[in-house]
Amino acid sequence: PYQPFSTITETFDPLYHTTGNSLQVGLHKRFSQGVLINAEYQWIRVLGVENHQNPTNIGDSYGNISNITPQTLEVSYQYEFPFGKGRMLFGSASGLADRIIRGWQLGGVTSFQTGQPFSVTYTAPGSQVYGASGRANLVPGAPLYPAQKSRAEWFNPAAFAAPPAYAFGNSAYDMLWGPHYQNWDMNLEKNVALAERYKLQLRAEVFNVANHPNFSVPSSAVSNPASEGVISSVVNENRTLEFAAKFRF
Repeated sequence: PYQPFSTITETFDPLYHTTGNSLQVGLHKRFSQGVLINAEYQWIRVLGVENHQNPTNIGDSYGNISNITPQTLEVSYQYEFPFGKGRMLFGSASGLADRIIRGWQLGGVTSFQTGQPFSVTYTAPGSQVYGASGRANLVPGAPLYPAQKSRAEWFNPAAFAAPPAYAFGNSAYDMLWGPHYQNWDMNLEKNVALAERYKLQLRAEVFNVANHPNFSVPSSAVSNPASEGVISSVVNENRTLEFAAKFRF
């Protein structure tokens, strides 16, 4: 069934406040022939002030709240292979052959997410007390992103510059977006009925099947030009395999 749901939340205190809107949609369907699919989509947007650079102008730090993923889609699925006595394939199997080919299931969970927001920052020399840190200045007319984003240049460093001495930068809070995320986990299991009361399950799981790297947000400090805009780390692990056995009685 189609299950829409949306919420609006708001919190406020003298320094920090947020306003959020979200939408969740779910689709759950069990088909014939042992196919099961669940899909969950979420859209969320949270704006507010969570960290300000200028205590005299808190409003200049209003923007996207960090660590919030705007869009997420998660799909889980399961398929029971039609093998064994009385089934679509090898329907005449019996005895030991039937025990071997019957009871296999393939399943998995796939996740897709859009990138998270981040700011381009600047740290002034230690001699500057007022305005010693904060966000960088925007360079008028310069594009925020290069024509082709890469790990070596995720955003355009030429679009940002150090602000004047003892001044705060004018770039918006969390105005840029990091890389998208995707992950595929899959499992294969075999269920064996040993007797009326006894059942055995053999299971193999693969996390990050494609061994696909998901990258973190880039280094974003104009004070470190050598690494500005460079992505140097990942947020997920390499492909991992696990094997398990479960005995029920």
